[in-house]
Amino acid sequence: MNAIMAPIGGAGNHIRWLCLLDQTFNIQSITEKNKFDFILNDVYDNNRSWHNWLEHEWRWRNTINNIIFLEHRIDRVKIEIANSFNKVLYVSSSGGNCYKHYVKFNSNLNNTNSLKFINNIDRSNNIHKKQSEKKQKQNFGYNFNFFVIDFNYFYKNSLDTTIIEKINNFFSIQIPFDQATEIHNKWMLLNKQAEKDIINEMKKLYGN
Repeated sequence: MNAIMAPIGGAGNHIRWLCLLDQTFNIQSITEKNKFDFILNDVYDNNRSWHNWLEHEWRWRNTINNIIFLEHRIDRVKIEIANSFNKVLYVSSSGGNCYKHYVKFNSNLNNTNSLKFINNIDRSNNIHKKQSEKKQKQNFGYNFNFFVIDFNYFYKNSLDTTIIEKINNFFSIQIPFDQATEIHNKWMLLNKQAEKDIINEMKKLYGN
């Protein structure tokens, strides 16, 4: 089994949905709909906003862990599960980008102050990048191949072929680029709308 790791707010769920567009993955455990239409219209439905984003993320998250496993920290994964991983893709996103992306969904940052949240993510990114560069078989004490992609550019921009090619090559899959682009653009649109919605809500509650 393959796995994805990403810091909180680091788009790990999003990358997994893009990976699941590969035709070899079967998601009938959660839907009988066309996979692309399901992700575009059900996972990223138009009602997603700041107050229900995490509810949407968790709706199917654990169910599809047996297809591609997802976690934020390897030390939270049971040893027997981690030892079953063949490849682990780490989605590196700066602490600043993760903070901006996540704070609108969970303002208390899982009981962490903003500076600590940002610093912890930047520290984690550095550790994982160094580990990936070692090119050794043992990764964090486990026996899987480990690879890092940089997602920072894609919080504000459409996908380009480079990042999809890197994911495809590492996981030996074929993500349809046109479909991935449309879904990514929907993800960005919903993020922007969530930002506007929470700002308007705060103004209603507390004024300008």
